[in-house]
Amino acid sequence: MLRSNLLNLGSFRFLLAAATVSTVVGCQDPIDLELPEGTKRPIVNARITDEDSVTAEVYWTASYLTQAPNEPVSNAVLVLLEDGVAVDTLRPIANVPGRYKGTTVGTEGKSYRLRFWMPGDPKPWVSGPETVRRCPSIDSIYSEKRPREPFQLPGRYSLLHFTEPAGRGDQYRFKVWRNDTLENLPFNITFFDDQFNDGLSFNNVELPAVDFAGPDSVGTKYRVEISSISPGLLQFLTLLRQTTLQVGTPFDPAPGLVVGNLWREENPDEFALGYFYASGVSRASLVIQP
Repeated sequence: MLRSNLLNLGSFRFLLAAATVSTVVGCQDPIDLELPEGTKRPIVNARITDEDSVTAEVYWTASYLTQAPNEPVSNAVLVLLEDGVAVDTLRPIANVPGRYKGTTVGTEGKSYRLRFWMPGDPKPWVSGPETVRRCPSIDSIYSEKRPREPFQLPGRYSLLHFTEPAGRGDQYRFKVWRNDTLENLPFNITFFDDQFNDGLSFNNVELPAVDFAGPDSVGTKYRVEISSISPGLLQFLTLLRQTTLQVGTPFDPAPGLVVGNLWREENPDEFALGYFYASGVSRASLVIQP
């Protein structure tokens, strides 16, 4: 009886192995899936600041599996409203498909909206209101040479000083251009609020200076920008970074649609993609010296 049981167990293992091989081979068969195209939506990314006139980029969304870039839209109509009054019509930028520019520069404290029409569509789209908020000035920008230390490579590092204005409720975005190229990968999307640093100085006295790059070689160029942003844009950037910053672990957030502040004027439930925002800005530049 014992020998019979062993033979039966061996037969079971053989059948299990054969079934496993059959399953693996079967999984190699091609499977054709037809995914729906989805709703074709406008994509508008637009901005106005207290130093720059209003600009916009306009595209159409693309199908899910396409490898082609999004189609630019060169014949949209975009109107800027200041405190509810139309003040500017953006014009296409020559030889740059999908790019538009107006002449109006933002004013601190004023509210702005974008109203736009896509080609062949008589019904307008609109953005939420955005106010140009105060922004701190960059007090200084410099580089310093540092030795090798634990968790630090030797070389020149770049830093800046600024003072956050007193009064809670401010939000900011921080951008860096290295040799004229914007560092814009998901982990480069940097934003913060004044919850824990209201009215304090990032000057190595009250708070550490902002260490934004390094180590770098002599001659490397940097341009930095601090911009004031709204709570809505802060939330949008948070979701954008969470959705795009994937490292392939089970703990990554599930990919999802990140909806901005653009919608059909007559139906807020019908949304476009992208964001229109207004900012106060402060900028500074640096070339690494010996």
